[in-house]
Amino acid sequence: MGGSRRERGSSRILRPPDDFPHREQIPQLVAGYDWARFSTIVDVGGGRGDILAAILTANPGLRGHLLDLAPTAADARRTFAAHALDAQVTAGSFFDPLPPSADAYLLVDILHDWDDTHAHRILERCAEAAGSTGRILVVEPVAGHQADTASALAMLTIFGGRERRLDEFRTLASAHGLRLDAVTDLPSQRCLLEFHQEGARAIVAHHHDRQPSKGESNP
Repeated sequence: MGGSRRERGSSRILRPPDDFPHREQIPQLVAGYDWARFSTIVDVGGGRGDILAAILTANPGLRGHLLDLAPTAADARRTFAAHALDAQVTAGSFFDPLPPSADAYLLVDILHDWDDTHAHRILERCAEAAGSTGRILVVEPVAGHQADTASALAMLTIFGGRERRLDEFRTLASAHGLRLDAVTDLPSQRCLLEFHQEGARAIVAHHHDRQPSKGESNP
């Protein structure tokens, strides 16, 4: 892949800009998870910002930061301006150091675009930036749970990536000291997988003993 734009750190730049896969499903993603438990979130490889804009609009107390390659980052700035959102945008690659110390790092349809070697590099950067208190939120199809065979085949043949099973996500994450905390079913055959550093305490004290929300299960 060498110096391709994908290699430098964005998967969504290769896809249509409203590819969740349908923009009308973004509100369901936002409604399906308790984003308000965080105060800061970084959308890693966040494309033109449609998903982060929807999350921030629904959670006014949340501060957002999007990272993607320069051409897409410029699109994200326009998206946030159109929604009158004061979100920060950084032009960069998710293979390089990420903005540190946010409460949550969001990866939507990122890891399944990549083989294990590259997925490890992405998770390593997220774990490094999140530290002992941050959470890593992975949104994508899960093989044997939400993903279908056609989706898995497409990821393999088009991107060289693959849909992973829950046990494969656990193995991938454990190499970086991360533990799978919860799995939440979302629309479009996707799940939200929440990871945190082994032994880390909860970000917000009153969520320390929280019960799984609707659609969420303990892995």
